Amino acid sequence: MGVPPVRIGILASADGIETDAVISRAREIALGDLPVFIISLDDLVANKAASARPKDLADVAALKKSEPPG
Repeated sequence: MGVPPVRIGILASADGIETDAVISRAREIALGDLPVFIISLDDLVANKAASARPKDLADVAALKKSEPPG
């Protein structure tokens, strides 16, 4: 949805993650007056790893490199 470079994707389900659990761990941010829920880093990594497409596996490696220690 949207026009590049500002696009969003809305998924009802995804590989490697459970929808209810993902929603419970999502982070809420405000986009103007609109509340927006963002998937947690752990859930995003789990989803991309389960998808196992080359692009997603490259994303997993990049996300793990940029993850703060601890």
